[in-house]
This record gives sequence, C-alpha cells and structure tokens, in this order.
Amino acid sequence: MSLLLELKPGAPISVTYLDTGHKMQTVQMIYVGLIDQEYLILKFPDKRALVNHKFGLVPGTHLTLRTMVAKDMLHAISFKAPSLGVSKLREPLLLVAFPSQTHSQQLRSKPRLKVEAMAGVRLLNKDFEFLTMVSDFSLTGLKCEFNLTEAQESQLNKNTISELVDERVSIDFGVNDDFESDFQLYGMIKNARIQDKALLGIQFENNDESMVKSVFAILLMRLHGL
Repeated sequence: MSLLLELKPGAPISVTYLDTGHKMQTVQMIYVGLIDQEYLILKFPDKRALVNHKFGLVPGTHLTLRTMVAKDMLHAISFKAPSLGVSKLREPLLLVAFPSQTHSQQLRSKPRLKVEAMAGVRLLNKDFEFLTMVSDFSLTGLKCEFNLTEAQESQLNKNTISELVDERVSIDFGVNDDFESDFQLYGMIKNARIQDKALLGIQFENNDESMVKSVFAILLMRLHGL
C-alpha cells in the first residue's frame, strides 16, 4: 500500500466502470489527495468529463483505477474500489473508498516515447493549423508528421517549409478520445521538412513543465494499456 501513498497531487488516474447500459466506460481524472484508510479524492479534468460520467459514478459503483508512481523506478499501480459518489464542495470531486489491496508492476521508463497520438498544431503568428500524428514524445519536445491540405500546398513546399522554423506553436491533444481535458502545450518549431509527408520537430517551452509531465504520463499509461 505504500506506493499508493506516494501519489502526488495532480497525477492522472484512469477510472473504469460499467455503466447502466453494461458498457465499459473510462474517464481520466486527476488525483487530489487521500484520507489514509478512508478514501481517495479525485477531480474531473473539465466540465465535459463531469457531465459525461457523473451519473455513472454513483455511490456503490465498482471502479478499477490505474495510475503510475515514480519512486526510484516507475511503477504501474492498479486497484479496485467502490465509488463513494460525487461530493459538491468548492468543485465536484469523486470520492473513492480506500482500497484493501493494490497491485503494482515496475516499468521501464525511456526518456523518449515512440507513440501514435493525434495533436492539433497551430502557429501563433501565422495562419497555419495542422492536424498531426505525434510519433515521438519526450519531456523536452516532440516529433510529428502530417499531410498538407491543397491550400497549404500552394504556400508550403520542400523549399519554403523551413520558414516555419523558430515559429511559436500551440499543441492541442484534446483531439484524442482518451484525453478528457484539452491538454494544450506551447513550443517552438526547431526543424521542418517535407518528405512523403510534412515533418516537424518542436521544442517545448519551459513554463509548460507540469502539463508536459501530465501528457507524458497519459501517453505512457496508454503504451502500457492502462
């Protein structure tokens, strides 16, 4: 049980339950804290998640929770516990009974993840927006690829795409179904080229460290089937 006590506020937690239609539903929530041996406190990432899931998380609903804890090595934690319902304090919070047993597995954590995740990339100072596939993600940046639209092809080609280098961009992961929040990062294009597809290398801005870690954790959980 000690690993569960190592969870830090803000850590993402995957919550799975069986809805009234007997379909498995999963919502990504955010860990707030716990009362030892009594209950865990989780918050919804946004109003959309609350509206979509609050009626399925009534008291007594059986939940399966999965998350990761970094203690020397990275550990995947999973446990089952009943919902205690959604409490309305300053904001709606899901209360989950403290589990009697947890399961953990030590994982290897590579500094870079080979992933497949959609992201919307928008230039902040130019009128370009791309729907991209992120293929490589780390705590410092990402690589992505995409197809140009016909309109974009008239402005960007192998010779001109380098003009995007040093442009600031926003990166929105909210286009993925398993990202319950509109996770948005900011960065700068460090390299750009066209082969069969357009390819960008983006370096994150320093002030996005906490959000980058949240996205990294969710992508890592996805890779391990959590």
